[in-house]
Amino acid sequence: MIQKFKQFPEPLQRQMLMRLATALGVVLLAGILASAYHDISVIVVGVVIVTFCVGQTIWLFRLADRGRYVLIKGVCQERTITPITRRVKSALLCVVVDDQELLVKVSPRPRLKKLPPGTQMEVYIAENTSIYPKDGEHIIPNYLALKISYANVS
Repeated sequence: MIQKFKQFPEPLQRQMLMRLATALGVVLLAGILASAYHDISVIVVGVVIVTFCVGQTIWLFRLADRGRYVLIKGVCQERTITPITRRVKSALLCVVVDDQELLVKVSPRPRLKKLPPGTQMEVYIAENTSIYPKDGEHIIPNYLALKISYANVS
């Protein structure tokens, strides 16, 4: 199983490890809080969260193992930034498919602040993810993992 895990793309591996780390953190926190407050409800909530995180990890592992994901590579053409927090709200990627350029809009996770135009991006989506066309763009509402390469940005 570890050999299979090592064969997955690095962004998918990182997502699986983050989910397992979240589950481990919840187990530790729930154990500390349950022993401090002697309350069973903390354990119940912890078990629910851990079950959800481990279930997501298993689902992502099986999806990657079966190769049921699609990799979309593109270059960031422009981005939309929120006015107050200055975080990236969405990124418009230029993707080449069958010698045609398509514009794909992705909404990165909220913690992303820096995304200059010209940045190389790789978006991993499940095969069954719906892509919605709107005004000449293709909107991807969610994704499995995202890899951003700042190397070639001037």
